[in-house]
Amino acid sequence: TATIATVASNVSKKTLTITGITGANKVYDGTTGAFVSGTPMYNGLVNGEAFSVTGTVAFSFVNANAGTGKTLTNTGSYDAPSINYAVTQPALIANISPKTLSITAATLGSKLYDGTTATGAITLGTLSGFVGAETVSATATGNYATADAGTGKTATITYVLVNGTNGGLAANYSLAQGSGTGNITKATPVYSSTTISVSVGGNQTIGSGISNSPGALTFSSLNTGIATVGTTTGTVTGVAVGSTTVNVTQAEDTNYIAGSTTIPVTVSTIVYNNGDFRSTTDGNWHSTQASNTATWQTYNGSNWVASATAPPVNAAGLGTKTVYIRNTILLVGNNTAPNV
Repeated sequence: TATIATVASNVSKKTLTITGITGANKVYDGTTGAFVSGTPMYNGLVNGEAFSVTGTVAFSFVNANAGTGKTLTNTGSYDAPSINYAVTQPALIANISPKTLSITAATLGSKLYDGTTATGAITLGTLSGFVGAETVSATATGNYATADAGTGKTATITYVLVNGTNGGLAANYSLAQGSGTGNITKATPVYSSTTISVSVGGNQTIGSGISNSPGALTFSSLNTGIATVGTTTGTVTGVAVGSTTVNVTQAEDTNYIAGSTTIPVTVSTIVYNNGDFRSTTDGNWHSTQASNTATWQTYNGSNWVASATAPPVNAAGLGTKTVYIRNTILLVGNNTAPNV
């Protein structure tokens, strides 16, 4: 008699996955509703088996807010095609992009030229395109292509959205750059406060730095008997002891209107010191005494008298004495022209 042994064993179900579908992106609409695209298929079937996917599944976003790579949750599930299979439900993601808003034209206020491309104050237009009763607000900055003064200049306007009311979140909306036109008006020149003090025969130049405008400067003295001034150079020369005023007028520039200012001028007498030199004729001032051709005087404490020699040509020899040049003098040799 033969004995037949029986062995019990288990056959586990084969796990299938669902392929063929992807989460569909959408524009923010205030809801968590989601959709998928494609046709679901079983992945992992064996023995040549083929089944159509069954089961009712609804997908939704975890929340309604805009974002990328957002996980979709499912209500319901896809069925196993037979008792031999189990099914892993699909894990899908999708994006919710911000909803684009519209805005009516902005108004740009005029501004004075300040060297920047920023526009004047911006009055915003009206926003529209919200979901339901939601609202958001916006701030704006504007910039012109150049900083120069002008009228009807085109500016680029950049908006920044701000959280609003009734659940309106700035992150759920977008607003494209806009444009507008505005004016940059010419500024008034600003002049630095300055005074001129020169001695008789002395000079001092009024530099262009007295104004923040690059417009051309023109100078005139109210009393040329006291001091003269170069019309375009601005060099003031003392003529006689006293006070006067130099009028400065400035031409209009690309970014500044015309302007003017006045500069007080005081002319004082020269205080000569014993041993000072001054020239009396044109000629050479040479480091070698025998080669000097100019003639000189020296101050003896009370009067100018003829000098037998030219002034020393370096600081070591001249010391604290001053050399006054009143003629056309050519420096020759190792002449450093000290204290002139």
